Amino acid sequence: NTDGDLDVPKREHTGMSDGTTYGYWQGGEGTCNCNIDTTDRVTFADSTVAANTDSNMATVRSTHFSVSDGATYGYSGGGYTSGRADTVERMTFSTGVFALNTDSDITTPTTYIAGLSDNATYGYVLGGTTGDKVVVAERLTFTTGVMALNTDSDLSGLRGKSITTSDGLTYGYMAGGHDGSSYLDTIDRITFATSVTAVTAVTLSVAKTASSGLSDGAV
Repeated sequence: NTDGDLDVPKREHTGMSDGTTYGYWQGGEGTCNCNIDTTDRVTFADSTVAANTDSNMATVRSTHFSVSDGATYGYSGGGYTSGRADTVERMTFSTGVFALNTDSDITTPTTYIAGLSDNATYGYVLGGTTGDKVVVAERLTFTTGVMALNTDSDLSGLRGKSITTSDGLTYGYMAGGHDGSSYLDTIDRITFATSVTAVTAVTLSVAKTASSGLSDGAV
């Protein structure tokens, strides 16, 4: 779908959706081999992608997370700016504009961090590396925009560069990644009703890292 091609080549970026009208791919590393702040926007009605300068990030950023409440705000942060970052930016979907939002900052500067959303109440920020891989989970309360550590959601093992997806209602999944020494095939599942994470008996068909996930039922 060439109408959906990105405006510029990039990697280590993230994406999120407002759930109805637009999807966004923001930040990352460009062909300059440096972090960038540019954002591409896809219009769901016609699947056309174009650069959207109003939605550029406030800070150049890569290896960051993104989560969305599916209606009002999207959040993107952590990752690498001029070093590992704990700052988080919030996009107001009605305007498509990002701004730093200190209430949503993560507690520790972390790269290769992953995010997923239950589409309504909470967003989760999981794992990554602070120098070493971590199991730490933080939870964003959408009604307040406040991020806080949530030990019930901690991962079953060290994990960075992992894959996340959600059914948008009952469960969120975090799969694969790297534990500091090897690629992983394990899958952790968050039960949204309790925010508790546990390893599942199901595994990926092959161990992998730095991949991505999507769902037909989640933002």
